[in-house]
Amino acid sequence: MRGASASCGLISAACLNLPLDIRYKPENMYVAAIIPGPREPTSTQLNHFMRPIVDIFVGSWERGVYYTRTARHPQGRLTRSAIAIKISDVPAARQVSQMAGHSSHHYCTRCNCYHEDTIGRTDIHSAEWQPKDVDDLRRKAEAWRSAPTKKLQDELFKQNGLRWSELWRLPYWDPTRMLVVDSMHCLLEGLAQFHFRVVLGLTDAEANAAPKITHPFEFTFSHPDTTYIASHSMSGNDVKTVAQIHTRLLAPVGVDGEDDAKHIASLTAHLSGKKLSALRFVTNSIGIPSDAFTRQECANALVQWRLQYPLRVPPTAGNVKFGTMDVLNHIHSVIRDMDTPSWLRSVPPNFGYKAAGTLKADEWRTMSTVYLPVALISLWGEGTVHPSPEAASVFREALDHTMLLVGAISLACMRTMTNSRMMAYRNCIVDWLAQLTSVHPNVKPRVNCHLAIHIYDFLRLFGPVRSWWCFPFERLIGQIQRLPNNHKFGELEATMLSSFSKAAKLKQWLARPDCPEFLKECKAVFDKAFSQPSDYEDESPIEPAFISTPQELRSLVSDPKVALHARHKCDRVFFSRRKTHVGNSLVLFYPNGDKSLQPVPASISHIFRRRDNTVTYVVNRQLPSPPGTLNPFRHYPYLRAAIYSTTLSTEPELIQPEWVYSHYGRWHLDTDRAVVLTLSWD
Repeated sequence: MRGASASCGLISAACLNLPLDIRYKPENMYVAAIIPGPREPTSTQLNHFMRPIVDIFVGSWERGVYYTRTARHPQGRLTRSAIAIKISDVPAARQVSQMAGHSSHHYCTRCNCYHEDTIGRTDIHSAEWQPKDVDDLRRKAEAWRSAPTKKLQDELFKQNGLRWSELWRLPYWDPTRMLVVDSMHCLLEGLAQFHFRVVLGLTDAEANAAPKITHPFEFTFSHPDTTYIASHSMSGNDVKTVAQIHTRLLAPVGVDGEDDAKHIASLTAHLSGKKLSALRFVTNSIGIPSDAFTRQECANALVQWRLQYPLRVPPTAGNVKFGTMDVLNHIHSVIRDMDTPSWLRSVPPNFGYKAAGTLKADEWRTMSTVYLPVALISLWGEGTVHPSPEAASVFREALDHTMLLVGAISLACMRTMTNSRMMAYRNCIVDWLAQLTSVHPNVKPRVNCHLAIHIYDFLRLFGPVRSWWCFPFERLIGQIQRLPNNHKFGELEATMLSSFSKAAKLKQWLARPDCPEFLKECKAVFDKAFSQPSDYEDESPIEPAFISTPQELRSLVSDPKVALHARHKCDRVFFSRRKTHVGNSLVLFYPNGDKSLQPVPASISHIFRRRDNTVTYVVNRQLPSPPGTLNPFRHYPYLRAAIYSTTLSTEPELIQPEWVYSHYGRWHLDTDRAVVLTLSWD
């Protein structure tokens, strides 16, 4: 079975029968075509590139392919292969399947929800959320292909949102099940970016923007018509002044927390400085006869009228500014000061600023599941200080809404998936969308909001997203784009395809068991020269140097001599003593190796090897927080964070590397409390 991706001019495939750890290695992936540029194919042009690929899969499904010899079948074997899922971003998915774009009224390829006004609906058990009828889709695609004129084809496409795709030649093609919603594009580059940058406004542009003026009440004022202007000899400036008075009367009074009397006096002084003709028109228009009033009398009358309405504007998500410089600076301090392992994806320390550039999907995963929730909970969560109880309620409501999305992203990105996790994901994303417009009334839902709910359906079909998301294909695109070429379209595609095929065949040949030994040695040297250190470096020196057991370890270790290590590689992960790397030293381990117990946090102080070549860690536990300590993180179980003391135990203990559950991140909330965040995707 194969999964295909079409994006950035590349059509590639991976064999889903291979184990996950080798499935997406470049030598095990198939690059079927590189689409020539410089522009993407339009309308049905992509069908011409898909046709030869579909020809192969039609034959492989109907007749099969006979291999004269395989590793397990020396006498030969007949095989069949099929396209299982189509993986790409939303625009590429619509192009390959020849379905209407995501900005049309036919915005969903799986369910029957129709019209852009229904994007924000969350009634997931209604009939419209049921999958489309595949037979009906096939009939509509064939009707489009059989239409005698282009005009009729355009009418059918407008009505049905569907053209003929080469994929319909496959008898098993079902876009409602096989055209998956990619979590990388939908959740990370889509909803995470949308929520934190647009909804909460965590950008420097939003932080530096002038605050929006929200009217505390609604009132329809009258404006002078041409007859009134002529009869009262009002000038153009007088008419403009009328509009200014209207705006000032609708503006909030006392909103910044100062004394009301001071604001009333300020309003009176402001109005008394306006032109008399404008003041008289406004007072007359609201039912106060003022033809004989002075400017001061008009101002007093308008102020008394204004006092009938609320003086203060209660804080709501519609008038509260979430993205301020104080919030951005706090986020930057969390990114800078949190202790994290070296494998965690680094993020721009100036997040939110234009200079930080565009975050990649993996950076959004780190920001939205590690740094941003810790920063926002410490700013807006339980126990934080705000100007008023109303403001505290607004920020807490926005935080609770944000954590629904954080929980959905965390659950979707797990390496293992259970029914309870899938249900929890759907509940989180549905609740987040249902509350979006009520918590943030100025925000309009996007198509990704609807598509994210359908990720639940594909989790049930295909399991954890790491086996079918776009990350491997995006890396493959990057590798191919970095291949040397002459930048001439036409020759460029052939050069890329040929170079990639040669490299893949060489890697496959070097991995064969009958590869000559001298070439294997050359490969090892090549890997050390051009690969990442974590890809080739051994977990320990070939000949460890044994020394007398240090004094601080003699109470724990009976061996007279041990070999000390600065770091140790276990299960492809590096662990270090805290003197070498603080983040790599922070581990959650099972006490006594009992996996039925809750893992506890600790920091590695020493790593040593005994004569029998066994490696042991010396750790100091992170002390628990004192009883009664406020823990604002307890309200958000999917974040898997807790409050501990900032100090470590003075009593060291020995643990085995196999007892370690994962690394954890640590950030000092204050002088006494530290946030301990589990960094495991299991």
